[in-house]
This record gives sequence, C-alpha cells and structure tokens, in this order.
Amino acid sequence: MNPSSDLHPGDSHSILRTSPRIRWVRDVDFVILVDEVSDQRHILEGEEALVWEWLHMGMTINRCAALLAKMNEVAGSLFETMVIDLISRWMDEGWIHLEGEIA
Repeated sequence: MNPSSDLHPGDSHSILRTSPRIRWVRDVDFVILVDEVSDQRHILEGEEALVWEWLHMGMTINRCAALLAKMNEVAGSLFETMVIDLISRWMDEGWIHLEGEIA
C-alpha cells in the first residue's frame, strides 16, 4: 500500500522525515536537495520550496494550503490537493518518508 494514500488535509505531519540520504538547504529563492547516494541535486522553487520548508517546520497540509490560498487569493481546497500531490511525489522519489503512524 502506498503510504501517501493515507495523507489527509488535517493530518499532523510531524512524522514526515527527510530520507537519511538527502541533505537540503534553503536559499533565498529556492531549496536545494542533494542525494548523497546518487550525488544528484534537485532544486525546488516557488510554492514547492515553500511547502517543503513548511512541512519540515511541522505544518499540516491544511495550514500549508491555507497559506498558499491567501498568497494566491483562491480557494484552499485546490492547494490541499497540490500539497498532497507534492508529498506523494517526494515520497516516490525517496526524499521523504512517513515515520510511525498518522494519528
């Protein structure tokens, strides 16, 4: 079963963890991820970089979506789906994983 299918907008994501092989740093305009195993670098920009940082600060999907909605002056439900899709993609890439159970 895909763990990302268990993600819901109100979940607390203090259990989202960066993969041990990934090192990351926030620059002014983007987030740089470095995979220490493959030596590949990935750059997250714009809203994707914001969501990465917010989730690592312990924000919920709902909170991330609400902030993005305010920034873009649109409905938050659009961004809930976007945040869940980003998390799913990052999990598929092996950049993050769920640790423990979602309460």
